[in-house]
Amino acid sequence: SDTLANLGRIALLEGDNAEARRCYEQARTISHNMGVIRGLVPSLEGMANCARAMGHYGEARRYLHEALQLSSQHIASLTPLIFVGIGELFLQTGKQARGLELLALAVQHPASDQDMKERAQRLLNQYQVTAEAAQQVSTNLYFNAVTATLVDELLIDEGKPLTSQTPQGGETLVEPLSEREQEILALIANERSKREIAEQLFLSVATVKWYLTHIYSKLGVQDHTLAITRARQLNLLP
Repeated sequence: SDTLANLGRIALLEGDNAEARRCYEQARTISHNMGVIRGLVPSLEGMANCARAMGHYGEARRYLHEALQLSSQHIASLTPLIFVGIGELFLQTGKQARGLELLALAVQHPASDQDMKERAQRLLNQYQVTAEAAQQVSTNLYFNAVTATLVDELLIDEGKPLTSQTPQGGETLVEPLSEREQEILALIANERSKREIAEQLFLSVATVKWYLTHIYSKLGVQDHTLAITRARQLNLLP
């Protein structure tokens, strides 16, 4: 899982988003199957970076939300990594001040490793934020409070809105279902409850409900029965 995540990072730096996504998805699958949350978090952050690089900001936000929940509940030392990913997303979606705050926090946090600090510092340098200014920002913010706020903040739609229109026959979705959304839809089609899905995918029930809301919106339906019917019409389910 670690090796695949590293390969994904290299591919992303080289601009090969498709290969990066493939590596990160394999890393996530391995970590999920083994129940290793320490591997899940960076692979989700990597998948978010791939989505962001391709302009799929809603998908990136959902992966980051999932990664942040996992890190804050289980491995807080990985939360600064998610701050960097969220900071980059915010810089690209019109929330520059908030993005720079998160990057400053990541740079100053004692759990941040050297690579993480350098990645965040490069972005701060692009916006001409000095080390003194970054330290001042991080001093005035409480890490745990910011983490709790971000979990809710990422639920707010930004960038390209989700479509509420039902696609006509032969058309594709305006915003396609992400790999995670397809996974949840398939489990719903197999008559799994929200709680069962949450336990299988290491999510909270609230996060599963959140994903379902986005799935329904993309498919232009109001409940899971209609979602399954529409997904089969679009060949998204067998």
